[in-house]
Amino acid sequence: MNAVDRLLNQHTMYSFVLRGLWVLVGISFLEATLRWLPYTPVQLFFSLALLLGVTAATNAACALITGAVSSRESTRITALMLYFALSAPQSASDALILMLAASVAMLSKYLFSTRKLHVCNPSAFSLLIISIAVPAIVTWWVGTLVLFPFVLLFGILVVRKMHSADVVWPFTAAVALVLGGQAFLAGQTFSAVYIHLITATPFLFVGLLMLSDPHSMPKTPYTGVRALYGAVVGALYPLTFSWWGITGSPQLALVGGNIWAFSADAVTRVRNRLDLSLQKAKRFSRDTFEFALVPSVLSTFQTGPSLPTVLDAKPLAFAPGQSIEITLPHKKADYRGIRRTFVLTSAPEDHYLMFCTTIPVECSSFKETLHTLQLSLLEKDVSLKKLSLSATGPLGSALFPQDPNQKVLCLASGIGIASFMSYFRQLAHNNERRDMVLLYSATSPLDFIYKEELDAFAARIGLKILYVPLDFIELAGKWEGLSGAITPPLIKKNIPDYASRVWLMAGPTQNTKEYKKIARQLSVPAEAVKIQDYPGF
Repeated sequence: MNAVDRLLNQHTMYSFVLRGLWVLVGISFLEATLRWLPYTPVQLFFSLALLLGVTAATNAACALITGAVSSRESTRITALMLYFALSAPQSASDALILMLAASVAMLSKYLFSTRKLHVCNPSAFSLLIISIAVPAIVTWWVGTLVLFPFVLLFGILVVRKMHSADVVWPFTAAVALVLGGQAFLAGQTFSAVYIHLITATPFLFVGLLMLSDPHSMPKTPYTGVRALYGAVVGALYPLTFSWWGITGSPQLALVGGNIWAFSADAVTRVRNRLDLSLQKAKRFSRDTFEFALVPSVLSTFQTGPSLPTVLDAKPLAFAPGQSIEITLPHKKADYRGIRRTFVLTSAPEDHYLMFCTTIPVECSSFKETLHTLQLSLLEKDVSLKKLSLSATGPLGSALFPQDPNQKVLCLASGIGIASFMSYFRQLAHNNERRDMVLLYSATSPLDFIYKEELDAFAARIGLKILYVPLDFIELAGKWEGLSGAITPPLIKKNIPDYASRVWLMAGPTQNTKEYKKIARQLSVPAEAVKIQDYPGF
């Protein structure tokens, strides 16, 4: 599947979902032309134009009034989600209802929110409100046999891109159990019920696409919470009831699950949206940089070797291994959009947020803007203060096992070392030690970022480091350590107690897959392997 992963990694999550939805739109027009759908191409076009236009206008107005950052990608995704769930307008009143649905979806992001974060998936919330007022127009016509194979294929790719299988499987299991129980009590055939579920309902569209919305899923790092979220939505999905105009429906299941997820995050206090300013940028090697961010109200230009540590409060509570999603608005944004997800490299105790990324010569408009800001920062360009930059998070789960006595093997490839820096810095900050081995692979010795810092506190935190460059031509052969590819014999020879360690892997997807393969070859139990790859978010 390397070819598939390479394709997926060329896109951010939002750009991939948006492009995939556009492909489904094109397929729907073709099938409408062939009269395989209950609408004409003209009706579908009118529906699409209304939803796109009204969502864009409403979002722009709300962003102008509130001063919030507007994302065209997110707005268009919401419009396309509504397109596949609402009937194409047959009359002027139907058109007005579609316009209302589009407005409600966008308004929910600003009105039904807290701490600058919307509580529910905007399209699901809108569909729930509209279904109460005009239930007949919410048809979920995407759940048809003629669209089934395309939704299935696209949905599988989204799940792979999002690494959301841990949410989808519990959702599927819960739907199957509840629906199976209903079929048993009604004396229905299980096969017929399940075939109808897959080919004549929005089960795939909801479970593979809408369920994976990163802003609606729980952000808490505690094990099992994401799976429980999927199970909650799955348990609600097949229910049939009617109470005060509210009926069991896919949109109710999604909204119910979203509210549950938001409540879980509120209890653990992990869902936040911050307005930030770039405080410092450090260049490591070639095209690799580390950036430091602070809350905008505390921003001052800093170009020295260290950052201030006298701020009153930490900007964000997070666990080592977690990430933040950064929104960086800029002109002429390319298809990869204005959002990226980065793993945090700062320690949780720090009063700033740091992340590391590569900025190649030919890069996206997002990274080009980030590079420009880095140069402006060195020149103390006051226009930098006008930049609107925000972050949402933390995202993902904690990386390191909580038991301090558990021995750990960290396998990092290239920029994957960033996933471990937060924890190493936390241990150094607290003067704690742990039995850890770091097996760090890079193209050449010049590409080992953080090397000086790692070497400085290795003995201090109990970290044994094995640097393994693939080659060292650039140093004219002046390299006396290990070299070449990571292999089972190399691990056996240099880490004899590898079987008693938890294996933590981080880096590009292709590299983490190789490390996982090595773990299997060495008979390391699957439960002792934890992977954090970089899927091109």
